[in-house]
Amino acid sequence: MTRPSCSACLLLVLCGAPIATRGAIFTAEETGQIHEFIQTAMACSQIPGLSLAVVRGEERWTEGYGVEDVSSGRPVSSASLFGVGSLTKAFTVSLLALLLNETSGVSWETPLAAILGPDFRLGDDYITEHVTLKDLLTHRTGLSASILPMYVGVPDNMSLELLEKRIRHLPTSAPFRDGYAYNDFMYTLAGRVAEVLGGASWEELLRTRLLQPMKMEHTTLVDPEMKTNDLATTYMEAGGKLVELDTSLYTDVSAYRSCGGMVSSADDMSHWMHVLLHHGVTSDGARVLPEKAVQKMQTAEVLLPRKDGHFLHRPQFPVLYSDVGYGLAWFTAVYREYPVVYHPGGIFAFTSLLAFIPDLDLGIFIATNGPGYQKAFHVCNSILFHLTDLVLGLESWLSPLNVCDFQPHPAPDTSTSTNPTHSSSISLSDSSWKDAQAYLGSYGNRLIGDLVVSEGSAHGLLLRLNELSARLHKTVRGGVLAGEVLGGRSFLSMGGGVNETLFLTLRFLNGDGEGRYQRAVITFPNDPQDWTFQRGVYFHIVRCGFYLRNSVFLKRGTTPMGGPPFQVVFGMAALPQLVVFPLGR
Repeated sequence: MTRPSCSACLLLVLCGAPIATRGAIFTAEETGQIHEFIQTAMACSQIPGLSLAVVRGEERWTEGYGVEDVSSGRPVSSASLFGVGSLTKAFTVSLLALLLNETSGVSWETPLAAILGPDFRLGDDYITEHVTLKDLLTHRTGLSASILPMYVGVPDNMSLELLEKRIRHLPTSAPFRDGYAYNDFMYTLAGRVAEVLGGASWEELLRTRLLQPMKMEHTTLVDPEMKTNDLATTYMEAGGKLVELDTSLYTDVSAYRSCGGMVSSADDMSHWMHVLLHHGVTSDGARVLPEKAVQKMQTAEVLLPRKDGHFLHRPQFPVLYSDVGYGLAWFTAVYREYPVVYHPGGIFAFTSLLAFIPDLDLGIFIATNGPGYQKAFHVCNSILFHLTDLVLGLESWLSPLNVCDFQPHPAPDTSTSTNPTHSSSISLSDSSWKDAQAYLGSYGNRLIGDLVVSEGSAHGLLLRLNELSARLHKTVRGGVLAGEVLGGRSFLSMGGGVNETLFLTLRFLNGDGEGRYQRAVITFPNDPQDWTFQRGVYFHIVRCGFYLRNSVFLKRGTTPMGGPPFQVVFGMAALPQLVVFPLGR
């Protein structure tokens, strides 16, 4: 058995006595076993804080373990707020189920183009014409599953409406409907579909149609205006120690919150689990969701390839657990021959798991604030298995004696991971920056944003892409630079070992006649998609007016934002002058 280190023992002390609320799901003896099991798992995995909710029938049991914030020692309670990442997806699907139930002529099989209209277009005409809402929600569009926007933040004024217009710039990575490939972009676009069908913002629909009826009073969203003091502090493991993450990480991705932007507590998530287990009805007897919609969401629509699944098998483990498929925002699986419906969530160092076993009338929610997705997800799964065994009246195969050795197969990749796995073996060069001018300038991508390379101190170069900054290093390969991430996102360059640095790579291509590169291709840790940024292309566009001075208005046009100042005057002596002025975005 792997015993907790001294630092982990200190963390176990920080865990202290759990804070519980009502419930008679477990006996006093079982409750004591659960406390010991969870505290041991947290200590050997360096998890600072953990929130737990269990629902069975009409009974609820919530617990808080450890701390929300290490420096202050503020304990986790059942009201503590944790980012729940992709658990948000089921709320977006639930909104769509309500709206489809109220709107004639549309269904899960309706082509998106018929709902969104002419502004909607993808990079492939055939997919544009045929892709349906069901295709989006079951991850079978064949479009790139990039998570780069979560790493770099989103450009100013990005919205679901603008994403609808820019999604045409998302590359394809597989044939349409050829298989399952998890894709956050598609659930973000699904939020836009909800806005069009519902006639209000996704945020307003979420609040009025779901959160308020279910009395999820403390659940909120990542937002630039949110009070981050209400949010548990997050930590990642780097070089054998916990590193605190900047809370701005969670507000910089607010435009994508319909796929992963909810913040909730054990108390509130227990209300949600009651609705899921009771076919759409709250504990007060109010119907929130149509019963058929709940059944539809929990039914596998696509089968998962073994390489994408999460499973336990004999003889390595004494029990069988296997993923089966993916429905509408829910994975389906089997544990000890019981069907399981679940979804993990991950956004930076927040990791969560919500699972329910309908045949046992059992729902379990777990959320942590560190130290990284894979390690925390294994702990969440071990708790799920342990609690399920107790409910079944079985002696659990996992205990405080062996939980630290529990190493299942990798979790389904649904997160923005804080454990980047990218080669750190890039060979750097100490050659001078004599060719710095070839790299300098702005390179744009109409979906991601503008990548700017500028001069830094000591004649080095810096990269800026939305909210991400990096120091650029020369490599032994011509036109290839290595980026070391700085500031609030510097954890992306922290390796698992002491003083280990992970680099993103930038390949610069197509030099012009003046020796300046025209394209920059960025390869990012854990991202399956390489992204190309083009010189002369800009994310932001402003509308401009054109007129001849002392003459009438001529026409309107577009020009890159940052191109013209307040107004630009062109002309020659004794001739009318052409004036260009911005009209706004």
